[in-house]
Amino acid sequence: MRKSSKGDTAALSRRLAEAEARADMLERLLDATPLPLFYKGPDGLYMGGNPAFENLLGISKEQYVGKGVVNVAPVHLAEKYARMDAALAEHGGTQAYEWQVEGAGGVLRDVIFLKAEFRRANGAPAGIVGVIQDITERKHTEKLLREAL
Repeated sequence: MRKSSKGDTAALSRRLAEAEARADMLERLLDATPLPLFYKGPDGLYMGGNPAFENLLGISKEQYVGKGVVNVAPVHLAEKYARMDAALAEHGGTQAYEWQVEGAGGVLRDVIFLKAEFRRANGAPAGIVGVIQDITERKHTEKLLREAL
């Protein structure tokens, strides 16, 4: 085996600095995104989310990181989340579906979930990332329009 040269060390240091800069940029992007966003590991446990996700649920990051959806959401909602996550993990790709979340104060919100599987550099499953779009007001407006017609 050859010994590491100064050039190899410098290149490794540059790559590490670039990776840290990308990670910082992604963290700032997540924090600035107004839509609730979360990510889970391959074990289905929450790894993190953005402030909009915490605001929607009315809980802090410390209250959900390292836990599964059944520990965070009411059972009647969590069962569907878990089924959808399992299907995504099995088949890969993306998902889009309407459902509900129990928001801050126990208020049910109509939402669209947009989820995708993500993988490690070696192709192994790394988890799921998801975005939640609150459509409660739209659903309410649609109901009012139907009633008016």
